[in-house]
Amino acid sequence: MKQLTIAIPSYNVEKYLAKCLDSMCGIDDRLEVIVVNDGSKDRTSEIAHSYAEKYPLEVKVIDKENGGHGSGINAGLDAATGRYYKVVDADDWITTENLKGILDKLENTDVDAVIMGYQTVNITSGAINQFIPDCSSKNRRIDIIKLLDKYDEISTCIELSALCYNTEFFRKTGLRMSENVYYEDQEYAILPFIYAHSIMLIDDRLYEYRIGDSNQSVSMQNIVKRAGNLEAVVKHMIDYYVSCKPIGKARTTFLQRRLSVAVTSLYATLLVKNYEKKEGRKKAAAFRDYLLHKDSMIVKMTDGRYKLLKKASHFKHTAKVYNSLFNSESYSKFVKKWAK
Repeated sequence: MKQLTIAIPSYNVEKYLAKCLDSMCGIDDRLEVIVVNDGSKDRTSEIAHSYAEKYPLEVKVIDKENGGHGSGINAGLDAATGRYYKVVDADDWITTENLKGILDKLENTDVDAVIMGYQTVNITSGAINQFIPDCSSKNRRIDIIKLLDKYDEISTCIELSALCYNTEFFRKTGLRMSENVYYEDQEYAILPFIYAHSIMLIDDRLYEYRIGDSNQSVSMQNIVKRAGNLEAVVKHMIDYYVSCKPIGKARTTFLQRRLSVAVTSLYATLLVKNYEKKEGRKKAAAFRDYLLHKDSMIVKMTDGRYKLLKKASHFKHTAKVYNSLFNSESYSKFVKKWAK
């Protein structure tokens, strides 16, 4: 039986896909790999099918019309046969030497969600930063209440790159990731997670997250350019939060904390990351008005940072300074502290 399905949403990634697949194929027959070709116009499909021919019991290819990263996650989930489901972006790869050990741990556990380590690899500066969940032996298996007690030590690992879900659990939530937008990975990391009753912490890393490329959706330029996409995703999560209450005190608290980080990220994008400050302040104020009509608690949790970022937006070189720090080691440390 397949223990883990790795879905690889792929769009025009002929330069990266082979490295991604080489890091995981032919290593362990408990792994299933599904490449979801999202309407690519380059050799992505050809490369994917060549690996499916070489590893027919391990690799599957889904060729579909373009629908965005979220549609790739959805299609992979529909086709998955592994007990657990994980997403790896096609321009990233996995830590090959840790795969067998992680599969052993997955085979011997039955939980709704798994948090493991990952590291970022900056292809421009060469900087590497590791994010490993703090998990002493007595706390490897926790619930949402215990997770809140350890939130500061774990929060930076509640991300797409660190998470995998029990496949049947994920399906039973009925959640589908937003399609035709960027940054829906935040939905993947937050919305299914609030329903998890059992969570496993693994202090080995599996994901190698490539950063430092100006063409990536997470580059500073593209985050600013696609701020509308980020706002749409944050609004979708806020609307979901409002509609799904009550879900219990602990889950509500967790969701509020995660949403406050997402809202702060949007404010930072609108107010200090871009160079159009007046327009950014106008859009941030409009979003805050929307939030005031939705939930006073999220406003309370984020208003201090909103006001601070709004003040920072009046400084002439704020965007330049922020851009120079983005994806640096200092920025990573700042994000860890800011997320608390």
